[in-house]
Amino acid sequence: MPKILCIDDDPAMLEVLKSLISHYLPQMSVLMASDGTSGMQMTFDELPDVILLDLMLPDTSGWEICKRLKNDPITQNISIIIITGLDSTDSLKTRSLDAGADAFLKKPFESHELVAQIKAMQRLAEAQKVLTRQRDSLEDDLRTENGRLHRSEERWQLLLQSTNDGIWDWDITKKEVWFSPHWEHVLGYSPGEIPGTIRGLMRLISSEDRSHVIKDIRKHLNHETNTFQTELRMRRKDGHYRWFLYRGQAVWNEQGKPVRIVGTQADIHERKIFERKLVHIAHHDTLTGLPNRTLYIDRLSQSMARAARVKSHIGVLFLDLDGFKGINDSYGHDAGDLLLQQVTKRLLVCVRKVDTVARFGGDEFMIILADIKSSDDSGLVSNRIVRDISQPYIIHGHEMRISISVGVSLFPEHSHDEETLIKYADIAMYNAKHGGKNQYRMYDPQLAGESTHLPLTRTEFAGAIERDEIELTITAIKPVREDMQPLYQAGLHWLQHSTNSFAFEKLINLSEEADSDHLLFDVLLRKVCQHMQKEKEGLYIIPVSARQFYRPEFASELIDWLEEHQLEGARLALSLGENTILQDIDYTTELFARLSHARIRLMLDHFGTGYISLQHFCYLSLDYLKFDPYFVREFNEDGKAAIIVRTMLEFAHGMNMQVVATGVAIPEVEEWLHRIGCDYIQSAED
Repeated sequence: MPKILCIDDDPAMLEVLKSLISHYLPQMSVLMASDGTSGMQMTFDELPDVILLDLMLPDTSGWEICKRLKNDPITQNISIIIITGLDSTDSLKTRSLDAGADAFLKKPFESHELVAQIKAMQRLAEAQKVLTRQRDSLEDDLRTENGRLHRSEERWQLLLQSTNDGIWDWDITKKEVWFSPHWEHVLGYSPGEIPGTIRGLMRLISSEDRSHVIKDIRKHLNHETNTFQTELRMRRKDGHYRWFLYRGQAVWNEQGKPVRIVGTQADIHERKIFERKLVHIAHHDTLTGLPNRTLYIDRLSQSMARAARVKSHIGVLFLDLDGFKGINDSYGHDAGDLLLQQVTKRLLVCVRKVDTVARFGGDEFMIILADIKSSDDSGLVSNRIVRDISQPYIIHGHEMRISISVGVSLFPEHSHDEETLIKYADIAMYNAKHGGKNQYRMYDPQLAGESTHLPLTRTEFAGAIERDEIELTITAIKPVREDMQPLYQAGLHWLQHSTNSFAFEKLINLSEEADSDHLLFDVLLRKVCQHMQKEKEGLYIIPVSARQFYRPEFASELIDWLEEHQLEGARLALSLGENTILQDIDYTTELFARLSHARIRLMLDHFGTGYISLQHFCYLSLDYLKFDPYFVREFNEDGKAAIIVRTMLEFAHGMNMQVVATGVAIPEVEEWLHRIGCDYIQSAED
């Protein structure tokens, strides 16, 4: 029975590997070792066919084990697959292959990838055994018949049947190359159509690959490697290039000179295409197709190196959409995604082909303006971006408007460090937002505040919660009459450093990017409950995202929280957007009934700008209606918006709902809302 040895210091990973192999390759016996020493001993005792080897072991490295096994005649033909959770880079993979590894996998991996690699290694092992027998036979022929090599048809048939790969045989002394018919067929040639010389073979290899192929051949012939191995592109008869993996073993005569190399050739084109796709996915944003933060920094580094050589400048732009969360809340995440895609198209039009536009996540973008002459160039581009982004968008038949705030830093004026340039551009953008939004600002060392951008991860977010860096914010909403129940809007902010604060809207975006929004909601609920225990009066409003609302355990966890803290449900209100409610109206109706039974209040946020129909109010039990700020932003008592507000007030009161008007910026509007019977007023600053 074929044997496979798994060497990994993580017991959970060993069990996962054992389970996968047992399920997909039941014909293989699985051996396991938790460190390098026991793994080496087990290798010599059991002589497995394939080894799955972790790079980082408690007593040694996977590279060291690989080198020792490949340099030992007893174990040199065992196929080794390196598996690592380290950040995969070309240098990491190259070092593994140089150490003698036959394949390389990055954790986490798909099960089909692992199974395919193991099967490939099994085929390689079988081919290697045949090649070894063939080499031994050829060496015998050299010694016994004065170097004359006899090719046995039976041996070749055995070799061809042992693998689906192509076979090649290079007679170095005669400078002749033989290819198996299968190999020629893969390339689209008829048997004998390819010249049987090494020069003819080289002509088929891509010019970009020839130098490293020659280098790999020389390293093997100089005894620097146990086997010859290289990846290359070859030109098919139709003119297209295809990727192949070449492996081979040299035969030396009694004087130690190489006389022949016999090997296999495998078609790895689909694998290389898949690897390229993985690299693209790892370096690009899936929604917009733009470079992500990793690729952006790499390109920024290259641009800075070039600018230093030619004495030019670089503009680093940090861009953040103004009010994007409102679009998501009012129209849904699908509309928000479409808006981001349209914004991307406009940004690309605003820059040159040599520039780079990247998405950092959420509604944040970055731009590299390469080889500019002065700061004036970055100002011209920034103004163009601000102007073009603010033009209306048509999405799902609705006209939408959004603006953008831009911060700019310059190389080499402001810094010679990539992360510092990004930070300075972020500070400038933050200043643009506080200066009124919809504009750009150039970084100035005198600017107050710190960077608002954070490359957030689940671990970092959990760490912030554990350190209690996320604090509760409570904003009072003004009641129209003194006898009305006090109303408070609850939120959070993250005091990352002494001067760096993340507001609640920013926290929501960051937590969703890190897939940790449930942690954020738990923190909010816990801190609100603690606050309510101290303050015995008032109703507290907490916003609920669609992702939280549609968690199966949402209602039960919420009710359990209140019971655990001995709080009345009537003191808590959930604020929900229209599109959150409408995603699954049957689910919403059932959940509203459970929450109402627990006396938890329900508020519809941003009413008047979404898709909710009046018929929904016939079976949805709501307690509060919060108008979208649009209706009071440009107030005119005789205007159409005022008519709509009065009508909505009458409708809401008729449905036993109290009304909250938001975005109130001037006293005249507040007085008018008092007169027409609005229940609560929230100013534009809150």
